[in-house]
Amino acid sequence: MHCIIYTAYYGDIMRQTRKWLKIDSDTAAKILKIGRKEYRKYERGRAVMPRDVYMRLMQSAFSLLSFRRR
Repeated sequence: MHCIIYTAYYGDIMRQTRKWLKIDSDTAAKILKIGRKEYRKYERGRAVMPRDVYMRLMQSAFSLLSFRRR
């Protein structure tokens, strides 16, 4: 039960951030070095993100946010 709540929560954050950065899901998947279908599963909250993908997500998010602020 808790896993479902967390996957939906993180998926919503991923979608909102992706839209704020004005990138599509294909671009987000490329940034994270995963497949488009895999990315969409995470964004929709239908799968638990592996740790290595989560780490790339955090690294990419901070990089994109700092770049966007310039």
